Parts: sequence; structure tokens; C-alpha cells
Amino acid sequence: MRLRAIAHRLQDRFLATFGRSPADRSTVVRTMLQPHDGEVAGYWLQLVIATMLATLGLALNSSAVVIGAMLIAPLMRPIVELAMGFATGSAGLVLRAAVRTVASIGVATLVAFAITWVLPFHEITTELQARTAPSLLDLAVAAACALAAGYASLRADTDIATTAAGTSIGISLVPPLCAAGYGLAIHDEAEGIDTSRVPGAPQTERIAAAPSVPPPQPRDWYYLLGQERFGPLDLARLKELWQNSHIGPDTLVWTKDMKDWLRVEDVPELLKALRG
Repeated sequence: MRLRAIAHRLQDRFLATFGRSPADRSTVVRTMLQPHDGEVAGYWLQLVIATMLATLGLALNSSAVVIGAMLIAPLMRPIVELAMGFATGSAGLVLRAAVRTVASIGVATLVAFAITWVLPFHEITTELQARTAPSLLDLAVAAACALAAGYASLRADTDIATTAAGTSIGISLVPPLCAAGYGLAIHDEAEGIDTSRVPGAPQTERIAAAPSVPPPQPRDWYYLLGQERFGPLDLARLKELWQNSHIGPDTLVWTKDMKDWLRVEDVPELLKALRG
């Protein structure tokens, strides 16, 4: 009991540091439990718009467009509500926030899938690749985002806090969800291609152009999309993927007489055959 009383006093002092009082806790929880009229429709509209911007930004390799999606992403709201529900023991708030969070993930992925499906090109851009290999630095970013969201809950009446909250969770969730939808949409184009026979790890740095050689003989080719390897496939199938913009000049390829992975544009005889 004494420890709990000490913890409550420390919490009250912490709130006072940010100009808040213990009574404000109830106000915050009531606001989450009783959203304003139109809040639900506005939330889903913001999510769809943010997902559309993020997907197009990833496909176009545009950091500016992706950042624009981060600014309006509303995914902070249900996640903070979920944490608040656990902290206050509100089963209703936990259930509602959990359902909205899961539904939001599904909606964002499906919208990204639909947009990617209708795009005439499906290149794996650097913006996409950056979101397919998370590291400990991404965990640190997520921790900083959580602090920003917590601060926003304390100072929800300030424009700075609102902006920080929108960008914090948007940076963590919206672009990766769009990358997942993008990957699901382009997966069918490579369906049926065996990836188990590709040797070695890919080289991601540019390699010197291969010397000119005679036109390519019938052989098995492999190619990379992000960290995923596809093959074997013949030249006719490779050319079909080229014509559908599924692979491009920067796509890494390999065949049995090559020592390392090379970009298509660095294999003159292959590039000529694909463009022919």
C-alpha cells in the first residue's frame, strides 16, 4: 500500500510538471470512451488517404510523399487508447481499441494491395527495400514514437503535440503496412517460380559491367526482388516479366556462368535480348 501511495504521488508530480492535474486523467479516459460525432468516419477517411499516399510514395520512390502520409496517419489514436485501456482497467476501451487497431491494419494492407494491383509498374524501390529489413534502430525509433504519443496524450490541446502524435505512429506503421500490401499484390506475378535452387547471398552494391559475349544460350536465370530470390526461369519468361515492368534495368540477375549477381543493364547480351 505504501508503495502504491508513493507511486501515485510520483505520478501526480509528473503530471504537474506538464501543467496537468490528477483530475485530468478521468477527462482523457472519458474522451476516449465517448468519441465526438463524426470522429469514426474521419478516422477511416484519414487512414485511407494516408495509405494511398504512402503506397504511391513507396512505388514512386518519393520520400516527400511518404512523409506526407505520415503527417495525416491516424493510427496513433487506437494504439494510445489500447494502452490507456490496459492502464485504467477499462475492458470496453481495450476491446474497442483492439478491434479498431486490427481492422486498421487490415484496411491499410488491402488498400495498398488494391492500389498496387492497378499500377502499370511494380519496381522494388529503395523506399520499399528500406521497410523490408527492420533493425534495432527501428526498435529505437518505435520507442521514441511511444514517448511522443504519450506526451501528446498529456498535451493534446497543443498543435505541436498533435503533429508529433500523428507523425510518430505513422512513421512506425503506415509505410510498412503499405509495403506488405505492395508485396502481396506483386507476389502472384512470380507464382510458381522455384526459389530453392538459387546459390549464395546477393550482392547489393553495383558490380562492374560484364564483358560482351555472344547472344545468350538457353539457360536458367534467377532474379531478385528485394530480399526474395526467384527462379529458375528461361529467357522467354524473363522477357515476359520485363515487358510487364516486373523487372527492370536495375534488377539483379544470375545464371550458372556468372560469378556474382549483376544488374540487368550490366549484362549486355541479356539486356539486348530483353529489349529485342
